[in-house]
Amino acid sequence: MPPYCTVQSSWVAQESIDIAGNPERLWDILCDVPNWPVWDDGLEGAALDDPARGAVTGATGFLQMKERGEFNFVLADLAKNEYFAYDVNLSGALSHWFWDFGRPAADGKGFVLTMGVVVSGFLAPLYKWWIEKECREAFQRAVAALKKLVEDNKPSIRAMLRVKAPAGDPPIGAAKPKPTVGMIRPITIAPPMSQIKR
Repeated sequence: MPPYCTVQSSWVAQESIDIAGNPERLWDILCDVPNWPVWDDGLEGAALDDPARGAVTGATGFLQMKERGEFNFVLADLAKNEYFAYDVNLSGALSHWFWDFGRPAADGKGFVLTMGVVVSGFLAPLYKWWIEKECREAFQRAVAALKKLVEDNKPSIRAMLRVKAPAGDPPIGAAKPKPTVGMIRPITIAPPMSQIKR
């Protein structure tokens, strides 16, 4: 095997922001996987394979990106109210996407959120060239959206979704029937804003 195939390399892209709020609120938002598109504008949809199990270390799911297709993930290294992460196997590399929020803000009025990705493996340099800038820009938008959600201190997304669906519609969050033809996986996405109580 050529030596370059055994060389491991890695890189990190991350963005941080101070949030004047409660880390428990952020934890609740991150555990609400089907509503990740509310704060991540690059996502079309997200779901856990077993929603009844919930967001726990080892739980699996999938992401439907707006521009880059579908990816399977495994939740990893979760620490309640401090750290949330998932791993995605890429061709020739492993990506570890994380939200680290266990450190208090310097002014003592909240906490610091750091959102990022660590990509490691022999093709990591190629992914750095391909997606690092895009990741940093996406993280800037996502941490700002998460800051707003936490600091607005409105009811959690989960609570906002406890609304009655119009007659004839399945309840929000109900399992969608799997398609009988084709290879497309069903995706759970956030309900229309008109169905969310304010």
